[in-house]
Amino acid sequence: MNQHPKIVVYTAIMGKRDRLLEASPHPDADYICYTDDSELSSETWTIRHIDASQNPRLTARRLKLLPHELFPEYKYSIWHDATLSLVATPRTALDYLKDNKIALFKHSRRINVYQEAREVLILKRDLPSCVIPQIKRYRQECFFDNVLCATGVLIREHNHPDIKRLMTFWWEELSQNSVRDQLSFNYAAWKTNTPFSIIPGNILNNPLFTAQPRLDSKTRNHKEAEAELRSSLSIRGRGILRNTRNYLVCKLRWGI
Repeated sequence: MNQHPKIVVYTAIMGKRDRLLEASPHPDADYICYTDDSELSSETWTIRHIDASQNPRLTARRLKLLPHELFPEYKYSIWHDATLSLVATPRTALDYLKDNKIALFKHSRRINVYQEAREVLILKRDLPSCVIPQIKRYRQECFFDNVLCATGVLIREHNHPDIKRLMTFWWEELSQNSVRDQLSFNYAAWKTNTPFSIIPGNILNNPLFTAQPRLDSKTRNHKEAEAELRSSLSIRGRGILRNTRNYLVCKLRWGI
């Protein structure tokens, strides 16, 4: 392996929410996992321990959004949530950049940030006081998108000036509003006039990654977590009904 490979594959695990799947190492890339778990170890990942005690969620988001601060020596980075495992070669993943400097998946069930905001509110993923002013501001600025991106995978030429500008803007938007990064990526791309490529398929069904269930307070064991993952795969066909229900509830309760 070269001393400084041009590609870094990285992820983060905070608060022991996920299991770290061993990577399938490729000589073109380094594999780095950030964590606040002092006991986490791996045979295939380089573990970087950090202190995330003040705000684990925001710490993980900063790592995710600002690779140019972490990896100035690498030309390309591939972020994936720890619930995913890269099964293709890193070079294959880079092909999906095409003519742009960032590539990611389209969301499989929602088409814009307004539907995403309603889902966040219904599922109580963030406080209404964080989400509602943000979304109302987007409407006031006449922002509308019809390709909501899923941000669990980010393939980037992260030191390119356009991507550094996009990521910095995205981080500032997220750190001052909702921590749910899918609410602000498309807006950030629009404000910075940054094009992006869409990877075919969706984040749970594609040739690049496989998914594992997340372990958290609502999924206390592996069997329950796996059942939750299967459920998330099966509800895609009910997306229109779900989004309609969310619209009616949020319109009545919060006026959005």
